[in-house]
Formats: sequence, C-alpha cells, structure tokens
Amino acid sequence: PSPLQTSQPSQSQAQLQQQPQSANQQIPQQVQPPSVPQQQTQPQQSPVQSEPPLTPLPGNSQMADQQLVVNAKTKTALANMLTSRLQGSAPEGSAAGQLRLMTAQHRPPPPPSQDPALLAAYQRRSLGNITNGAPPGAMKMQYPGGMGQPKAQFYGHNPNLKLPPDLFLLGCIFVIVEYEAQFSSSEVSNWKQVIERHGGEIEPQYCARATHVLAITQKHPIVVQALREGKRCVSAHWLSDVVSKQQVVPPWHALHFPIPYSLNDLPCAKQNISFSGFEGEERTKIKAMLDVLSIKYTTYFSHHNTLLICRKPDGPKYKKAREWQISVVNAQWLTDLICGQVSAIHQIDAPKYQQFNATNPFRLDYSLVPHLMAAWKMPINITQESYDKVKQVGQGPNAMRKHKKPRLDGPLLNKDPHLLGLDEPIVISNPDPPPPDKQPRILFSGTNPRKYAKRIRELGGALAASWKDATHLVMAAPFRTVKLLCCLSRAKYIVNIQWLNECFTKNTFVEETSYTLGDPEFEKTFHCSIEKALASPNRGSVLK
Repeated sequence: PSPLQTSQPSQSQAQLQQQPQSANQQIPQQVQPPSVPQQQTQPQQSPVQSEPPLTPLPGNSQMADQQLVVNAKTKTALANMLTSRLQGSAPEGSAAGQLRLMTAQHRPPPPPSQDPALLAAYQRRSLGNITNGAPPGAMKMQYPGGMGQPKAQFYGHNPNLKLPPDLFLLGCIFVIVEYEAQFSSSEVSNWKQVIERHGGEIEPQYCARATHVLAITQKHPIVVQALREGKRCVSAHWLSDVVSKQQVVPPWHALHFPIPYSLNDLPCAKQNISFSGFEGEERTKIKAMLDVLSIKYTTYFSHHNTLLICRKPDGPKYKKAREWQISVVNAQWLTDLICGQVSAIHQIDAPKYQQFNATNPFRLDYSLVPHLMAAWKMPINITQESYDKVKQVGQGPNAMRKHKKPRLDGPLLNKDPHLLGLDEPIVISNPDPPPPDKQPRILFSGTNPRKYAKRIRELGGALAASWKDATHLVMAAPFRTVKLLCCLSRAKYIVNIQWLNECFTKNTFVEETSYTLGDPEFEKTFHCSIEKALASPNRGSVLK
C-alpha cells in the first residue's frame, strides 16, 4: 500500500473535506476563463512531473463528485494542491505555484515584435480572451477616444478613371422595372435616351451583365434577385440627381433607393401632413418624399393636419402646432420612414426627431440600408469594348444621333424654293411697293415662313437667305436663338409677328418702331434690351 493509504487516514480525510471548500473560494478569483480547453493545461504540468503520482483514496472520489461539480482544470488544480499539502512538497511545486502557472497560461503575453503578422495574431488572441469565448459579432471593439471605428468606403466609378462629362454613365448597364406601369411610355423612353446619350446602356431584360436596376420598390422579384447578386438598385430620383452632377456617385439621399414597401401597403396612409421652413430644393425634396410614400399633405396648416414637418422650430405653423397640440418632427423622421423604419411612426417624440438645428436635414444613415449599399463597396470598372461601343454614333435604339450644325451663311431657303412657294407666279398687290434698294428682306426665327412667303412677295418684299442680308427679323416671342444673336448686329429691325399681320391687313409695309420685339422677363434674364442694342452705333462691328 502507498503511504497515502496507511498514514493518518482520519487526518487526511478531514483535510480533504475542508480543503475543496477553501480551494473553491480561491480558484475563481485567480482563474477567470472557466472554459479553457484541457489540452492547454498539459504542457504546463511538466515542471512538477517529478512528484509521485496521486493515488486516489477509497471513497473520496465519490464524496468529491457529490459535493462539488468542477471542470477538468479545477480538478487538476485541486489534485496538485492536495498532493503538495499531504506530502509537504517544495514551494515551487505547491498548489499556489500550479495556480500561478495555470493563470499565466490564460493571460495574454506581452506584444510580440513589430512584425505585422505577429501583431495581428496577438490582437486576435487578446480579443478572444476579452470576449471570454463569445461568438463573433457578439461584442464590438471599443476604440480609444478620437480614434473612431473606420467608416465603410463607397464608390461610383473607379477613382483612377477620368471620364468626360458627356460619358459619365459609361460602364453602367440599366434594367428598368415597375416604372413602365406607373409612368407614361414617353417619360420612360426619355430616361432611356438620357442614359444612352451619356454613355450608359439599356437591357430590356435582367441579365448577368446588368449593373444597375431602376425600380420603385424593393418588393419586385427582379430587385430581390439583383440585391442577392450584388447589383446596384436605385430609383429614378438618383438618376435625375447624378445627371445634374454629371458624375456617378453613391446614393446620398433616401429618395435614391427603392422603397421597402409594397405599393399596396404603404405606411402613414391615414396621416395628413404639412411642412414648414423648407425652401427651394429642400422643399422639392420634401414633396417628393411624401409623394413616394403616397402620404397626403397640404401646403397650408389647419386642425385637420395630424403632423407637421419643420426645418426650424419657428414660424406661424410651428406656433399653431404647439398651440393645437399637434406633433412636430424634423425631416429625419421622414428619411427613416423611407428607409424602412416603421417604428418611427410610433416614436414621434424621440430625441433624434426633435433636433431642428442640423446642417443637412436629410442626412442618410447608411446603417439602415446595408443591403442596398453593399454593392457600392466595389467601384465600377470599364472595359475597352464598352468604351468603343458608346463612341459609335447612334449605338442604341434610343441614342441621340449627332447632326451636323447648320451653316449660318448658307442660302437655306433657296434649297427648297417649292416648299415656300417662291417659284409660283404672283401679282404685286401693294399700291406703293418699295423700290428695289429699300425692299424688305425678311427672316423668320421660331416661326414657319411658308404661310407668309407668298403674301410678303405680293407686298413687294422678299425672304432673306440668311442673317447676313436680312433687314427684318420676325419672331413670335423673344427667344435666345442663333438668328436673334446674329441679327442684333446686322438687321435694321427685329419685330414681332403682329407687325407682319398689320402689313397684310393694310396691304403695305407699315412703320416698324411700335412693333419692336421686347419682353421684360427676357431682358431681366439675359440683361439685354433689344431696342437699345438696335440703337447702338457700334453694333455692326461685333461679327465683322
């Protein structure tokens, strides 16, 4: 028999009954992770392998199992502690020493060298100890103040590409769904022309080469498939805004996404909303956001309104809303609602919807639409084939074909004299026709001259071949046309169509002074007075 079974059995049993209780109180304070695999403890026991192996006492194992349920690591610590106490081993092999060794095994070692691979491994091990075995994603890293978690980067085209503004949609292949049923065919056809005019392509059916899906809702089967395959799903509002910018940029407004609701099941169907404080483009955006959700709204404010959207907490509408106890929110409420946050309907008094001092009232939180922004993490690359294809004139059925610019000095009217009736015989009806050197040579701009040509010849006048030999320019209304700009420096008179009608009525050419073309709105817009320009003595030197 071993010495443990023959020497002082009653004392050893008493120690065994008392020791696990004290050990059970000390171990959780020193060994924090309770679920470390048992394989990690085996290499650390090599320094104490010179001690005699532990022989269990009869009946003690059953007593220990009944009193305490511990894992393998704790059992090892108890066994080593009991061995050292009963045999009086050296301090280095004591239970405290074993616990120090075991605790050191679970403490993260000091950082390794500056080798990036080793540093990354150290950080992963430290994170594993901090999370205490929690599954990935269950705990977020806490960054020091001022460091911040890096934001996701979104792209349009590859930043290294330099595209001309007229081909900014190069490499974008669109599939249009739902709009054909909600808009007229002429409007959708116009969108297709705009896309192809700027280098984009249109696919009649969804296919693998498509890069963008233009849709109203996210419920359409093609949109669901496109999101699953990593395509960019946008709305017609995004297309309109990027055409204005002449650049493909990731969506920055809630209107740029298809809405996450079915057209037959839209929220806020019972709301009657008004808005206040929005001007210019902001006001247009608010109306479009309400329209896309089919929310009833009024430009005025009354007791019948259920909600007021304010730009600032000021103005008569805001004061009346507080007086009538009608809820007031900012534009962020509407943005979240379009992004699918239906809970915003019942959280009108939430703090983020009561802040009215934001610089951008339509700030978009990309964390609300991660499935729609995932495709924008990769830039759009362009193949040489696509570039060569769009450079061809009229590459698609809806492409805007290039035309030669008309020559300003060519005798355009003489090319088709039969269309103007210039080859028909006439009889001069004017009792006092003008002499050949004072014959009015009339040019038209913005008006078809065919119905006036014969009558002008009967009065003794003629049709001008170009602006160079025209004495009169006749227009129905002032528009900034090439003929008008040229005639400002050469023609004697620029008159409205009433002058010609008066000449036909009196069967002679009447005084032109009271019929000079003019319009206050035109003069204000272009800072140009036609009457003053015609009176300028140096106007003839402009186009010499």
